Amino acid sequence: MLNLAKRLFGRSKSRDISSPRLSTCVLEQMEPRQLMASSTLSMGININDASTRMTKLAIPQLKALGVKSVRVWINPGSFNKRINNPVMLRAAAYKKAGFDVMAEVAAPNGSVTNPAAVKAWFKWAVSKPAWKNAIDRWQIGNEPDHKADWRGSMSQYVNLFLKPAAEALHAAGEKVVSAGPSWNPQDVSSMIKAGMLNHVDYVGYHPYSNSVKLATQRIAELKAVVGGRKPLVASEWNIRGLEGNKSAWANAVKAIFPTIRGNFAFNYYFGLIQKKSTKAGPGGVLTSGGGKTQFYQALAGARSTAANVISVSAAGVVTSSNGGFKAMTLSSAFSNRVISLVDDKTVSSSVL
Repeated sequence: MLNLAKRLFGRSKSRDISSPRLSTCVLEQMEPRQLMASSTLSMGININDASTRMTKLAIPQLKALGVKSVRVWINPGSFNKRINNPVMLRAAAYKKAGFDVMAEVAAPNGSVTNPAAVKAWFKWAVSKPAWKNAIDRWQIGNEPDHKADWRGSMSQYVNLFLKPAAEALHAAGEKVVSAGPSWNPQDVSSMIKAGMLNHVDYVGYHPYSNSVKLATQRIAELKAVVGGRKPLVASEWNIRGLEGNKSAWANAVKAIFPTIRGNFAFNYYFGLIQKKSTKAGPGGVLTSGGGKTQFYQALAGARSTAANVISVSAAGVVTSSNGGFKAMTLSSAFSNRVISLVDDKTVSSSVL
């Protein structure tokens, strides 16, 4: 570890590990423990094009990228109707191809007026063998802080939508993920206060931000809010604000991915196909014709080099995504840094 610190901070007088400026630096091996979520499903993708054509094009490309899980979106239209949603055919196709599948079920028009109808719809959905066999986890709603997805309070989301859905799903032995607020971790706190943790197996969150630094800060805030009571799912993630410079944008995606992977049980990059209809849409990993984009290459590079991620903060916490943990106390001058490692060898050191 001493050699690691020297490689990371260099041999200059101001950054040498033996420098008086860093005389308080302490490096120690801690016992292995599971402080962060760890999963073999280390990379997931949001399927923002569920057409038959794109499904066939995407499956081999996603397998080559190392994607293990996909997130599909289901809009029932009405919880009073029983319609075989065509998205389920695509979910079944991904499942047959060997992917883990998470399905997000939207509240039609962003609202629920009859919780009993919600419960009945989910009871019907899991009674269908094709649906039940294709889906590994059900996410109840998308972004409860976005008016297009939810037009009520966080408490109303929990009690009118999440609770009845979870009751039906848990009765059938299914796993439940909460909707993912897209910016403020305090929205998760509001959901918890409304009783969310009583109804879910995983807490959803969308760690969108305009920089790697801000994304890292929000993930830390989220973990403080949840306090380890439930595993976390990044059901969407990306870096925004760099749309005018796709090269810088792709580099930011590559820089944040080890931290995303290290702190969430499942993560789903947004998205599969480059689209201009949403802010993160142009960051898709494939073109509409199935070609690889620079974001595909960025994720491939991040996945192949970053076996571990170390997040260094002024508090001196060092964590690795493979379950091994070390503690490090550093001068605050070097606190805003994410380091990706393979077998204790520095492969990248990114300023946040």
